[in-house]
Amino acid sequence: MGKKVRMLGLFLICIITLAGCSNQNFELIKENTQLKTEMESLQQQVESTNNKVNQLEELYELRNILDDHLHKTLSALIKGDYEVAQKNMDSNIRIENKKVITKAGVGRFEFIIPDKSMRLRQRTFMKDDKDNYTSIYEIYDAGYLSGNKYDDRTYTLNVTYSQVNGEWKMSSLKIDE
Repeated sequence: MGKKVRMLGLFLICIITLAGCSNQNFELIKENTQLKTEMESLQQQVESTNNKVNQLEELYELRNILDDHLHKTLSALIKGDYEVAQKNMDSNIRIENKKVITKAGVGRFEFIIPDKSMRLRQRTFMKDDKDNYTSIYEIYDAGYLSGNKYDDRTYTLNVTYSQVNGEWKMSSLKIDE
């Protein structure tokens, strides 16, 4: 009988030990599942943040391209090379009598071509979901030899671009008074 009691004792110790291990395993599995869920959530956040960074990088690159585009177009206008300037513009803009005329809906805007280079500082830029890009510049020197009414940072040069057949074209150019 002593042998049976010892065997029963060993059996009980094994059961108690296994039960304790089972609870520890259950806790470890539960903790592991929570960590996996948290890791998946963090991976989604990283992916979302990377997408936003990529979008901002693309917008900034577009900003640089279209800023250069504006300065080349203004330079062509000042030099009187209207053919080159017109190639950078959408069909709703025309050049006549030293003016750039933009038709927008029922409105019409005239931008008098400056006599010399303008000194501008970009204040803001944005792109909408419809492939329209707008940039607003503070005017430090409007480039006019006479009638310098725009030489004040309260005036802005507002430029809008639209994609036409995969190319960015200036669709509006005006001084906001």
